[in-house]
Amino acid sequence: MLPLTEHGGRARLLAAIHGVDPASAVDTVWWSNITADDLAAAAGAALGKVLDDPQVESAITRPRYLAALDEATTRRRVMQLLAAPRVIARSASLAAVTAALARAAENDDVLVGWMSALRDEQGRKALETELARSRSELSSAQAKATTANDRAERADERMRVVEERLRAAGEATDRLRDSQTRQVRIDAMRALASLAGYVEKSISQQSAERVVMRVRAMTAREGLTPLGEIGATVPYEPDKHDLVGPAAQIGTAVIVRHSGYTWAGPDGELVLARAMVEQMT
Repeated sequence: MLPLTEHGGRARLLAAIHGVDPASAVDTVWWSNITADDLAAAAGAALGKVLDDPQVESAITRPRYLAALDEATTRRRVMQLLAAPRVIARSASLAAVTAALARAAENDDVLVGWMSALRDEQGRKALETELARSRSELSSAQAKATTANDRAERADERMRVVEERLRAAGEATDRLRDSQTRQVRIDAMRALASLAGYVEKSISQQSAERVVMRVRAMTAREGLTPLGEIGATVPYEPDKHDLVGPAAQIGTAVIVRHSGYTWAGPDGELVLARAMVEQMT
């Protein structure tokens, strides 16, 4: 399970669960291995709303906080726990705090002096003034935390809108790409159908030479260039020739038996169909 921090994934998960179903947020499975110190450190931002839930306080916060007070044996530890955010510290009873202070004072002269001062009226008033100041600082901090949380929520919403726009743009791009690919295929098939129709029509009515010239003219309009003249002797190039018969070294003299075609595309010349060649005998 993820560690619990103020802005970590576990705090956001607990806030999300509480937002959907507050009752399920009390399930102890979500709070396993979480101590009172963890709750105090993560009490701001989104998790503060969860801890403010009375059911969460009763089932999760109070047991952990009271257990920590019961285990505290030093002034430092007691003061650390008493300094927890209000949403956590309110879970402690006066009896639990008194018992923790008394336990810590057993070996602490400073704390003994403080507790004596608490019984003094003047000391009590001074502590009340300090408490009021602390409450004011806490209220200010909570207001800042609320503002920061609101800003974070607005930022999350802006991010969600941007992500939705990106997704929509991606889908539109995919549709356009599919449409363009389909149109290219249709155009290619249309050109092939036109060529096939011409050859079937003309093969029995015109000379082979005229048919070839006509086919060459039709392919030239599409940017196609014949690769190799039938009967010509050329050096063997594997990327342009399909070799019939035994293997041959690059540059070996071969005879063109069947022409191929190249296309002058946007990225340079592309071999669409290699010429069929064989070695000279």
